[in-house]
Formats: sequence, C-alpha cells, structure tokens
Amino acid sequence: MIQRKQSIYLFLIVILSVILVQFDPSFYKTQDPNTEQVIQVGYSTTTMGAEVVGQNTGMIYLFYAVALLSLITIFLYRNRKLQMKLIMGVIAFGIVVMINMYHYSIGMNYFEQGTTEFTSFAISPVAILLLGILALRGVQKDEKLVRSVDRIR
Repeated sequence: MIQRKQSIYLFLIVILSVILVQFDPSFYKTQDPNTEQVIQVGYSTTTMGAEVVGQNTGMIYLFYAVALLSLITIFLYRNRKLQMKLIMGVIAFGIVVMINMYHYSIGMNYFEQGTTEFTSFAISPVAILLLGILALRGVQKDEKLVRSVDRIR
C-alpha cells in the first residue's frame, strides 16, 4: 500500500506536463469557411495547415515550471508546510496556464467568421489543477495527523 497518495498525484502532474509539451497535442482548432484554412493551437506551437506559424514559448515554460515544481515537491515530504506552499504554487501556475490557453485560442481572433472548437486535450490543465488540489488535501491530512499524534504525547 502506498503511504503517500499525494506523491502519486504530483508524479502524475509531472508526467502530464512533460507529455503535453513533448507531444504537443492541439487544444484549439479554428477554420475559415472561405479559404478552408485551418489553424491548430497546441501547447508548444501554433500551426496553419502543416506550417508552424508560432511558438508558444510561454506555455512551454509554464508547463516545465509546473513539472519541476511538482518534482521538487515530491522529495520535500519531511517539510509539509513548505510542501503545501509549493503545491499552491503548482495550482497557481495551472491557473496561469489556463489563462494562457484562453489568450492563445479565443483571445486571438484568427478569423472574423469561422468554426472554432476545443479538442479533448483542453481538459489537461484542469486535470493538473485537480491533481494539485488532491495533493494539497493529502498533505493537509498528513499535517493534521502529525499534529494529533503530537498532542497525544
């Protein structure tokens, strides 16, 4: 049995963040009805057809920051207060990722008219947020347990 479930949650955040940057799935797709041009916005690049038209470096740095912060937090299991602060940082970075997604997708009006859609990969930052919240709750439960044991002594 695994003693610290929050370590698994944090490790899943690391894996998900690295996969999203390395494989660059598109989370937003828009198409111009007149010219049939398709723009796909991924976590690392923006493409028009097969041509890369933009590099989403802000998203890349944010995902690597989330992955690195989560990885560091896994090994700080003795300092639960610092671990809680770092997990809150992971959650904050996750919120910034979602704001950045909005900026790169709906915020940029690619075509005046056309069809737009989010793909299933747009849920990934929400999964990072949920995993971060679950990890935070796990660390808080550990802290509460340690305090109750200290009170008994």
